[in-house]
Amino acid sequence: MPLNFVSPGASARNAIVEELMRRQALERQAQLDAQARAEQEAAIRQRDAEIAARNDDLAFRREQAAREAAAQAEINKSLIDQREYTQVKGMIDEARPDDSDLAPEAVAAVERQGFGSKLQRIPGVVSQGPMQEEPSEANGYVPTYSVSQAPGRTRLQPGAKYTDAEAQRTFMEGQANLNRIAAGERAAAEREMRQMISTIAAQGNAQARALDARLKELQIAGLEDKNEAANAERTRAEATRTNDAQNAIEMLNRLENHPGLEKATGAYELRGLTQDARSWRAMANSVVAALALPNMSSLKGPASDRDVAFIKEKSTILQNPNISAEDARQAIRDAREFLKTGRIPEASVPPAGQPGAGGAVRVYYDGNGNPVRR
Repeated sequence: MPLNFVSPGASARNAIVEELMRRQALERQAQLDAQARAEQEAAIRQRDAEIAARNDDLAFRREQAAREAAAQAEINKSLIDQREYTQVKGMIDEARPDDSDLAPEAVAAVERQGFGSKLQRIPGVVSQGPMQEEPSEANGYVPTYSVSQAPGRTRLQPGAKYTDAEAQRTFMEGQANLNRIAAGERAAAEREMRQMISTIAAQGNAQARALDARLKELQIAGLEDKNEAANAERTRAEATRTNDAQNAIEMLNRLENHPGLEKATGAYELRGLTQDARSWRAMANSVVAALALPNMSSLKGPASDRDVAFIKEKSTILQNPNISAEDARQAIRDAREFLKTGRIPEASVPPAGQPGAGGAVRVYYDGNGNPVRR
């Protein structure tokens, strides 16, 4: 009997074990393959996520660069507009009747800045040329005339500096004429008085009474001269006051229509940082300076305690960086109405019997720019 004999049962068992081991190896390999595929898919997803993140970052940077470029363009536009306004305002204030005509681009700049009412347009002159004869089938010759029109001209109306200087010069000339007339009258009166005094000694009390009456007439004439001079000074001061008030009203109009109002007030996230906002704030400070107490007499005349309280309230509102845009507009409208009419607007005066009646309403703001009651 051979020594390597294996029973049929053992062979079958070995075959089963081998098959099980083969299957186990295949399952293990399948698990490894699945794990490899999962890891590969995870790596692909991570790579795709990184690419998407880089694309999002690139898109954000491009969008941010576009916003910055737009903001810079807006700042440049505001700077150009502010520079043009300053130049136009200077031209208007310093304009004289003998200035040369404006170029078309200067006319366009004046109109862009809202000063079209300061332009003086002079239409061109229509002229007729010499008679010319042209052939005609009906009568041989027909007399015709050439007509042409010269181009129109545009100038600026005399500005505030010129009108103020002209008013001052007129006043000084009138005052000098009054002084010369008064000096002549005084000299004539002195000569007459000396002559009368020399006659009094011989003619007695009757001439003394006449001399006293004449002296009183001279005193009355002197008082009349002083009154005329005072009236002329009042007229000049009133003209200057009207011009100063009009300039302040124009500043308020431009402040109300300035594109930086919304950006310098309220809850705007970049409030006070843009060029428009800084420009509006600088203009608001100029308006507050124009409305300051030392300038009140030149804008309105003698100011009462209610007027002073009203102007202080509006100046406080315009200087507060936390106010809303509507509060700023209301303060501008109230100040403009005050300069136009010389009276405090009714909406700014509380009803009788309520706190603050008889004076201007004072509005207080907390640290967040919200109105509070006190």
